[in-house]
Amino acid sequence: MGIFDKIKDVFSGTGASVRVRAVNQINDVKSPIKIIVECTTTNKDIDIDRVYVNIRAIEEVRYYKNKHTNRRQPGSYGGTNTNAVTTFKQDVQATGPLHIPAHGVYEWEVEINLPSNVNGTYRGSNASHEWSIRAGLDVKGIDPKSNWVVIDVNNPY
Repeated sequence: MGIFDKIKDVFSGTGASVRVRAVNQINDVKSPIKIIVECTTTNKDIDIDRVYVNIRAIEEVRYYKNKHTNRRQPGSYGGTNTNAVTTFKQDVQATGPLHIPAHGVYEWEVEINLPSNVNGTYRGSNASHEWSIRAGLDVKGIDPKSNWVVIDVNNPY
């Protein structure tokens, strides 16, 4: 392996692939959300500073924007706009520094406790509030991360 291959691995995050999933697709605010992080290493060992899970909730509102030509003609719709705001964000550490050997599959279980005052998941025609999780490995260079995975959070309180 040449120097350029080593540099490419550091800057592209290709030493491992990461997947994340919730044990339960529907999660209650009163109980911890159980998350499984899975890491598959490629053909070389990697040193990681930590394994982490990000959880976030995003509220999105869609609304129509009116387009007026003049006062005598009724307004016509000029399309839709979307406004989104992050209502909750938390980073949870699954483990500290580790050396992970090549050609392996490794799993960590993480439990996340949410505050009781957060909004649950809802999906309406003009508004939604969605929760999602993502996992990553904190390594030298670009962190290998999973995609964001949507989960449902139930808060009947």
